[in-house]
Amino acid sequence: MKKTVHIINAMEIGGVEVGVLSLLKSKINQDYKVIAIRGCEQDLYHSLTPDEKSRLYVCKGYLDSLVTLIKLKPKTIISSLWRAHFVTLIFKLLKPKTQRVHFIHSARFAHRIDNIITRISIYMANEVLCDSTQSQKWLMSFTEKKVSTVVPMNVSFSTEKKEIEFQPVNFVFVGRFNKIKNLLKSIKFVRVLNDYGLACTFSLYGRDDGELDLLINYINKNNLSDFVKFRGNLLPTDIEAEMRKYNYYLQSSSAEGMAISVYQAIKNGLLPVVTPVGEIKNYTENGVNAIYLDINDIEKSAKNFKEIVCSQQVKKFQVGHILNKENYPEFDVSFFSAMDKSFL
Repeated sequence: MKKTVHIINAMEIGGVEVGVLSLLKSKINQDYKVIAIRGCEQDLYHSLTPDEKSRLYVCKGYLDSLVTLIKLKPKTIISSLWRAHFVTLIFKLLKPKTQRVHFIHSARFAHRIDNIITRISIYMANEVLCDSTQSQKWLMSFTEKKVSTVVPMNVSFSTEKKEIEFQPVNFVFVGRFNKIKNLLKSIKFVRVLNDYGLACTFSLYGRDDGELDLLINYINKNNLSDFVKFRGNLLPTDIEAEMRKYNYYLQSSSAEGMAISVYQAIKNGLLPVVTPVGEIKNYTENGVNAIYLDINDIEKSAKNFKEIVCSQQVKKFQVGHILNKENYPEFDVSFFSAMDKSFL
């Protein structure tokens, strides 16, 4: 594969960044480089090997990242999320012969700026990658002219799997605390379960992305501090080991792409209690290897969950089983294979 640089907003805890980290750690392509426009979390940086650090360029903003790109002289540039698309669009104007790849990770626009930049970026891309079939369907909903390739973000840093257990009822979430994750609904779900007499807890790992104060205020107002705990950030390579301390993965997102954390939870032996959005509905089935939430009726969802757990129906679930597993090869293998086929 020709000299390739992947540019992202920042190297921090999040689905896109976990995927990029797995590519940086992959042995398939040692020429793969990453530019982080707005820095890198220190703990994450210190966890990298010297070789990985040498291929990660931590920048201080748009201009710095653009200058770094110019110095690296890549043959192919890949951008993930709108800030990265913006930088690579400018670089493409300066270096029009560069092959430019737009990588889609979400089946929605985050805001108006994202809408504008993403549409322009897709139009000007030589190639479009999608992290899931749902992301590809979203792409096709507003343009049928751009051919795209699905590269599922099946990312795992562990081969272990926990023993299947259903008690205690302890939920976990890993990710950003933002509006899309809809965490207030998850916390309400836990509150209702406890109100119904089903003792349960909820641990949240990740970083604030605009919702933490709202969530804390709700927890304090409803006296939930004994049941709901914020546990801080985790290194991507430590997430799965921490997940295995829990029996259920809880996520009430309003939209998703691949939903890496849900996929990882299943692989590690947890039963996901989730909204069937994005790619989730393609590798799970309600009542088979997952329990679906109706975020418009949390009380009904809580009653359904309690009935399943208390009646022992839960023991019939195929916990740890991934539906359509053949559609989800390891991310680094499918990513570098797609890049080779596109630009050989």
